[in-house]
Amino acid sequence: MVTAVEREWIRRNQLWLFFILAYTITWSVQIPAYLYAYREDIKLSNEANTAHFLGLLRGEGHPGLAPYLLLFMFTFGPSVAGVAVTALVGGRPALAELWSRVARVGVPRKWIAIVLLLPFALAAASLGLAFVVGGLQPFGFDPLVPLSLFLPLLVYMLVCTGLAEEIGWRG
Repeated sequence: MVTAVEREWIRRNQLWLFFILAYTITWSVQIPAYLYAYREDIKLSNEANTAHFLGLLRGEGHPGLAPYLLLFMFTFGPSVAGVAVTALVGGRPALAELWSRVARVGVPRKWIAIVLLLPFALAAASLGLAFVVGGLQPFGFDPLVPLSLFLPLLVYMLVCTGLAEEIGWRG
């Protein structure tokens, strides 16, 4: 049970407490995982992690499983810290308000369309400019993952990059 004095100290120092918790949770596992991966010559990237997790879903084991799982689980450090500090400072009402903000979409549809379409428009414009300047030239393209893994990689990135951190950093 947290006393009134402790609760007041937590309230006054909630930002520092969040940063300390977020980095401690994340780095206490990620640093050893990266050191292990380096020692075992395991490539750690979003693409490699996606392929590895899909292999795990198929029941395929991997001798370097530990760093992948640890990196995956503890990218959630900022969100875990944010939820913990929110609970300590404001209790259940603050947690309910936090979850309502997570689920709320307050962005007009035109901006969602711009965010989704702008990368395609910029890519098309740069390809068009390259064609005008240099003509149609052959180019090499070596994707990091097969095209069939695009959707799983997108889901992995949304969960492990967006969801894992944004609840903590942005609330």
